[in-house]
Amino acid sequence: MKIKKIQDLTEYEGEFIITDGRFDIEGTCVSLPLSNNRAPYIGESVTSLHAFFLTDEPIIIKLKDIRKQKYRLKKKCIIGMSYYVQGCVIDEKKYLVKVYDFIINLEYLFGSEYENKTFNYKKGEWLSFLVDRFDITIL
Repeated sequence: MKIKKIQDLTEYEGEFIITDGRFDIEGTCVSLPLSNNRAPYIGESVTSLHAFFLTDEPIIIKLKDIRKQKYRLKKKCIIGMSYYVQGCVIDEKKYLVKVYDFIINLEYLFGSEYENKTFNYKKGEWLSFLVDRFDITIL
């Protein structure tokens, strides 16, 4: 995953288009400045892609019908940053879901600060959910 385009850059955050080489995700965000006090640049590798939800209880659906088990990454509306996502769990301990060549981390929803939530999905299971925004990590 790499930064394809810088859409907006302020003193405190940046908004980007990232790509996996075939597909793009618009409106990804990162807090600025970066740890080494520099600005991100086009072509820079994205270390991780985190799904951000505006609710503590987003709807995540297991796709049991094999005919529906395919990658989907569709922007919900022209304005905004939300995406409809379908992908396959690749690591249930790290809360990782693969969509095309994007690896999406659901840690914001199930990580250590949300100890009361359980990630009840196993490697190989297909999920469908709506993401309000993607946050990225750049080292």
